[in-house]
Amino acid sequence: MKTILTAAAVFLIFTSITAIAATRSVKGKSVVTGVASGGFSTAGGYIPSEMTADPGFSRSIGVNYGYGVLDRLMLQCGIEFMRKPLVLKTKTPATTDTISLNFVDFYGGGRWFFNSFYADAGIFYGQRVLTQQIKSEENNGSSTRTIPDRCTHSDAGLYIGTGYLFRIKKNVKFDLGCRFEYGIPVVYNQELRGHNLDLQTRNLSIRAGIAYTLE
Repeated sequence: MKTILTAAAVFLIFTSITAIAATRSVKGKSVVTGVASGGFSTAGGYIPSEMTADPGFSRSIGVNYGYGVLDRLMLQCGIEFMRKPLVLKTKTPATTDTISLNFVDFYGGGRWFFNSFYADAGIFYGQRVLTQQIKSEENNGSSTRTIPDRCTHSDAGLYIGTGYLFRIKKNVKFDLGCRFEYGIPVVYNQELRGHNLDLQTRNLSIRAGIAYTLE
């Protein structure tokens, strides 16, 4: 996971430096983007030494809106349905527990353009929705159970990202990028295998969508 985060940071810095010239103005433009993502989520917060956090497969789908307020700066907001599984493993005995958390994420922030490249940052709030479940796998089989509502909570935090817009035609572009989200509050606090956990979310995703500029 650390290697992936380092690579994403290097890519963000590289694109920002190499594409800083020849930026087209986005001031006064409105853009609507339908977007989907897939990536890796992992647990932050308090994890006992007997356990390790492994990446789980996160995914989302949603829509966002952006409006250009300066030549290079666009303010944006959006809504997405997000699933962030947190995977915990123990070695003795060998077990895997996958905590599946579902959120509707509301986010807002800014996007800074360098021609077709961009970098963005902002905040998000994830409202807990649907049923939260935990799947436990052991040598003798697996089981799935519902997590009590009192043990899971809504999410919130910061995000940064980068990407590139590929022109399809005049008002339509293919948006391809990556984003890292850092959750701040505890979203799961329940005893698991004799350990009290206070877990936060971390999520790194590849995002793709179709961006339409409104005339």
